Amino acid sequence: RCVATLIELGRKIGLEIDWLGYNRKNFSFPADQMFPHSSFHQEMDYLHSHRNLCERLDGNGYTLGPVTSDHWFVFVANYNER
Repeated sequence: RCVATLIELGRKIGLEIDWLGYNRKNFSFPADQMFPHSSFHQEMDYLHSHRNLCERLDGNGYTLGPVTSDHWFVFVANYNER
């Protein structure tokens, strides 16, 4: 839950985000996780809710491995000239 703080701190020293990567393994007890980590969709919605992030970066989420067993969630976003 520190995305907005990191963006603001970077801007204060003249930095902009060009790439963002986030990944994790599926949780055994997702309902026991704090917001926004109870689902990967919730995590992606949280990342997309940051206007300063989404105005600059295009990103997508992926699931690697079978959803019925152990798998890995990956979100990658990068800067593209528009």
